[in-house]
Amino acid sequence: MSNKKPIIEDLLFTLKQQRDELRVQANLAGKEVKDELQGLEHKYDKLTSEYDNVKHAVTDSAGEVFSSLELVAEELKNSFTRITKQLRK
Repeated sequence: MSNKKPIIEDLLFTLKQQRDELRVQANLAGKEVKDELQGLEHKYDKLTSEYDNVKHAVTDSAGEVFSSLELVAEELKNSFTRITKQLRK
């Protein structure tokens, strides 16, 4: 479990950077992109909140939670990448 912590923290840092860049670009984008980004913002906030709750956990079940958080983070990363590509068209 402890070896997953740096991986998730790196992923969260990357997601934050992508989210911040998309915020700036979304101001110039259409309503559909803004709405999708707003939904992803909520998902990102929930992910970081859940991660904060478990990052210091030492139980076996925390490993499962880390795996779950990692999946959500990857999903967000893919969504941010897709939106970035849409904005570049």
